[in-house]
Amino acid sequence: MQVDIYVNWRRLIMFDEMKRATVAVAVFFISSVLFMGCNSSQTESVDSNSAPNSAPTQAASTSATAETASTPPPAALANSSELAENVYDAVWQKDWKTADAKFQQLQSNGSQMQQSSDAQMETGQLEKALKARDRMGALRASNELTNLFTSAMRPYQNKVPVDVMKLDYLGRRLQVDAGAKDMTSAKMTVQDLRHTWDNVRPEIIRNNGAAEASNFEALVTKMEKANSAQALSADAASELAQVDKLEGVFK
Repeated sequence: MQVDIYVNWRRLIMFDEMKRATVAVAVFFISSVLFMGCNSSQTESVDSNSAPNSAPTQAASTSATAETASTPPPAALANSSELAENVYDAVWQKDWKTADAKFQQLQSNGSQMQQSSDAQMETGQLEKALKARDRMGALRASNELTNLFTSAMRPYQNKVPVDVMKLDYLGRRLQVDAGAKDMTSAKMTVQDLRHTWDNVRPEIIRNNGAAEASNFEALVTKMEKANSAQALSADAASELAQVDKLEGVFK
């Protein structure tokens, strides 16, 4: 009974985190659309008997959406994602000097997404963990920052699908869960990984990645059957290596 309560609580927390991340991404994306729409919003006065014409605004929004979808993500946003991952990798290797340096670069990078409340919260958590040399705290915060920045790239044209990048995030999350010997969280991470993988697998296969897809499917199935933190820790390392091969399908 206690385990069921905890699992349900964790699911509510994760749902809230996903909802917050979605809102942050929406704010980042819509703000640019509204900015473009405002430039064309100045209109001549309309006769009091005439109905307001929303066509110009709709056309501007549609045009902005299409333009965003056909352009790569802003360099500052992509760099923020990479720098947050760099911090994670350095902390994982217990290279605190490099982790501090990459964090400083991240803070000065200037991505608009970094101004969101969620990004600011995770950045604060990361800064606190780095100062305290709290390895698990720094790993979690840097990885969550990576996920926020990666999710904000979804509306843009990405060479590598965002869901493949999300598999990278989930592999790191599984590393942390397994390292903390938190099997409840680890099992939930595997469930998220399965869902994300099922979504992106057809695209991998369409891009001549049938062999890579087959290998990754076998690994996910293996993780779903794992019953120890030690086994999942090894699987997480394998997953991260295989995600590199999935990314190679698109390069």
